[in-house]
Amino acid sequence: MDLTFVLDRLKTELSGIRQFGGAADLDAAISGSVTVPAVFVMPQTEAAEKTPMATGVVRQTFTPNWGVVLVVSNRRDASGAAALGDLAPLRLAVRQALVGWVPDDATGEPVLGTGGRLLRMDGDGRLWWVDSFELKTYFRSN
Repeated sequence: MDLTFVLDRLKTELSGIRQFGGAADLDAAISGSVTVPAVFVMPQTEAAEKTPMATGVVRQTFTPNWGVVLVVSNRRDASGAAALGDLAPLRLAVRQALVGWVPDDATGEPVLGTGGRLLRMDGDGRLWWVDSFELKTYFRSN
């Protein structure tokens, strides 16, 4: 699943982010090489709507779902409460950049948020959070 269009949108819309990356960059970041605040975009799932069997042209709906991993750090508070305070405006900025955005109105609907969850708190005071988004797209065979 190519999510370059999502990463490009976030690079354009978000300010103050020190590191952007895709799924391939996320592994290195988890291993310790991350500059916060950071944003990573990774594929999660893709659902396909079943269509009646037919010959000729087939129309089908696909719904890719991706995660936007947000990494913040606030060493003033070992409990993580200060990092949660830093996370809130970043989550809001990501939502404002993505929810309701229509990447291609000829083949899809607006992006919707589907939820979020804590990924991890590491020993360096970094908080890792992922918010999930989906985009219903339409495919027509030739």
